[in-house]
Amino acid sequence: MLSILILCGRSPRHLWVANRLCGAARPLAIVQETGTLWSAKKLRRLLRPDNLWRKGSRWLRDRRRYAGGKEARFFFGHETPSPGRADLLVLSKVASRAASVSWAPKIRGLFGGPVVWCSTRIASLARQGDRAVLDVQSGPSRPAFAFSGIADHEAFLRDLSSLGIQVVGDLRFPDHHAYSADDLARISSASRDAGAVQLITTEKDIARLETGKRAHEEFLSTHTVLCARLDLTVLRGEDQLMALLEECLVGGPRV
Repeated sequence: MLSILILCGRSPRHLWVANRLCGAARPLAIVQETGTLWSAKKLRRLLRPDNLWRKGSRWLRDRRRYAGGKEARFFFGHETPSPGRADLLVLSKVASRAASVSWAPKIRGLFGGPVVWCSTRIASLARQGDRAVLDVQSGPSRPAFAFSGIADHEAFLRDLSSLGIQVVGDLRFPDHHAYSADDLARISSASRDAGAVQLITTEKDIARLETGKRAHEEFLSTHTVLCARLDLTVLRGEDQLMALLEECLVGGPRV
């Protein structure tokens, strides 16, 4: 059976988990997002004092925790955390086939195994409540407010804009954010002030709102919330991916 580890970043914690799973007696595929496009807006947001403090404190915490001393030996032992022992590297969010060609030399310098290049796009918009699927090509005509707790909120906004969706406002939350009642009230107030009549978020965030908690249930029942469903397309490396899957299914786990 093929084990798949999804890496959302390159932090020491992710690499430690990858290294431990790579040492298991079964094949492992590591799924890693490529770097995102930089923009003046993103740079200004990164340089805000609150973001500098958050990023800096996380870097110092992880560097202290995983880059030396007793804690590093406890987590890593005498091994260097690395995804290099993986059987397969899958890169998502690649802009195009041409982009995969330009990135290939850099990736080969980091990983010598087979690489699968993929792109993602918003394939449909599902309305929460009745689960109705809307036509994503034309996009909803009514003004929408976008919110998310993912690593690249700007990419989410770009995807919505490329579909012609009228986004009149947005809110970004930290990655893997657990929404509180105050957060939901903030979203509701901001969307109302922006003149939006519907909300759009990601599949990842919808999963964090379908918890059964009273505040979450009330929010979903009193707002029109659309979930942007993603579709993944393999740009290059599909033959290598299928060959590895077939090997795992036919030959079983390798020791």
